Amino acid sequence: MFLKNKFIMFKIVVFIAPILFSRINFNAYLKGSKPNIYQLLFSILFVALWFLYGLYMGNKKVNYFLKLSTLYWGTGLLLFVLGYFSNLYVIFIPVALYFAGPLYGLKYFLDTLPDIQFVVLSIIIIYSLSVTGYIVGKNMRHSG
Repeated sequence: MFLKNKFIMFKIVVFIAPILFSRINFNAYLKGSKPNIYQLLFSILFVALWFLYGLYMGNKKVNYFLKLSTLYWGTGLLLFVLGYFSNLYVIFIPVALYFAGPLYGLKYFLDTLPDIQFVVLSIIIIYSLSVTGYIVGKNMRHSG
């Protein structure tokens, strides 16, 4: 039962949540306009979701989480950078929407970043916070 619940949570956090949160930010992201408070709050919620997911996986001692997270976010970053610098719009635009779209609300504070820097920063933020959550969760298990 535990493995099934982890797999369902994995699918929700990794595949469904980015699409839902990107949809919330899509109009502002597409038009390049400043996000509103609503979009900012949903972006913060997305960041919190990844931190809590890492926390949960660390607390449950899911050792493969770091490898999967690194593979997932690293692949996203690699696809974006290769697509961007190769002018392969069919690759980098969907990757940008999927990986950075959920965080577009953070542009409420990061208004001056160009899009390429924002996408890279978004991936780094989520990856870092999910790994931090994992480490905190793993240490909570050891101290508790």
